[in-house]
Amino acid sequence: MGIITFAGFNKQDPEHFWESEHIKTKSNRISVKKIYNPVLGGQSDSDGSTETTLDVEQSGAVAPQANIRVYEANFSDVGMANTFSTAFDENKAGSLSISWAISEYMTHYLRENHYWSPVYGQVFNLIFAQGALQGQSTFAASGDTGAYNQGIGGQIGPIQIPNYSTYGVLPSDNPWVTSTGGTSLPFNKRIHGTKYYVSIGKERAWGGDYFFPLFAKHRSVFFKNFELFQMIMSGGGGTISHLYGTPQYQQGVPGVNTFNARQYISIMMQPRINPILVSGKDSGRNYPDVSANADPITGYQIYQKAKKGPSWVVVGGTSAVAPQFNGITALINSGRKDRMGFWNAQIYQLAQNPEETPFYPMNSTTENSNLYYTGQPGTVYNQATGLGTVDFAKLAAVYK
Repeated sequence: MGIITFAGFNKQDPEHFWESEHIKTKSNRISVKKIYNPVLGGQSDSDGSTETTLDVEQSGAVAPQANIRVYEANFSDVGMANTFSTAFDENKAGSLSISWAISEYMTHYLRENHYWSPVYGQVFNLIFAQGALQGQSTFAASGDTGAYNQGIGGQIGPIQIPNYSTYGVLPSDNPWVTSTGGTSLPFNKRIHGTKYYVSIGKERAWGGDYFFPLFAKHRSVFFKNFELFQMIMSGGGGTISHLYGTPQYQQGVPGVNTFNARQYISIMMQPRINPILVSGKDSGRNYPDVSANADPITGYQIYQKAKKGPSWVVVGGTSAVAPQFNGITALINSGRKDRMGFWNAQIYQLAQNPEETPFYPMNSTTENSNLYYTGQPGTVYNQATGLGTVDFAKLAAVYK
């Protein structure tokens, strides 16, 4: 398995995690390839190392006997391109995952201001196509801000004013990548630091709108707690790209390029209570493709040795989902001559076969949103959760 990352990590952390969770793994399974990058930038180790640790621990737990190759560089267009090119040129990993992303608005902005190559979209298309043609499966986290991503709305003197809209994210928007979205599992919990409870009765698209009834009654609780306010503004990434066109494998699939939506977040980035349902059409690469639990409320425990504070913490995000699919692919590939390869061309056909589909689309238009997109009843696809969650045993059986 390959992990594409832009921050270092301590190899002892995932090893301690697997041992503590009684997961029998092979020894000396982790190797690191540092990629030369002439452009400075990227995450700081304090921010990014947790991400890398999460990716290695999750993928390695799902596929405990697989080797793990970590490709590390600084985060930039050159860094991302060089890192993926190196991974594909080595062709060691049957599957790879990445948990970093940048909004399409920002890529256009960087291009217009001559920070990024004007042909960056085509460059990444060629790079990811190489992996797909070699039979390598690539998974990318769809993001944790729902359908929304940051842009630049204007400028007052030297101050740039941010705006938020349904911008896609690179590389999850790329048609040669399998984009992994997020759901929330059923729960009934007291919200940390408060006396209030929140519950979900069934699995749904991950979107912070399930907090909104509580927010409507107790706004001051959220405004006094920035971490809690962030949670209600979070959700699984998913929208329709305006960088890449609709790939052939999505064309004609029920739910692709049509949508149902409720605008749960205002243009001033404030929660909107009981927004109306709207429907529409668009055109482009629709993502995510598949989904799994990503909500931090129903999240995952990881280990990262800390100088201060706890070393065991619970995290979430679609960045936990991408490495899980990476690990699942390694399991399906295990013992086979041929790799599973590029998922998308296969799974969109499979999802339209009612006898064999392993996918469970989440198509309710209520209590099922990534803060904008909802389900589309009677379809196999929606932009909140893609084709839905996966019965992995059935997927493996169908593939084999």
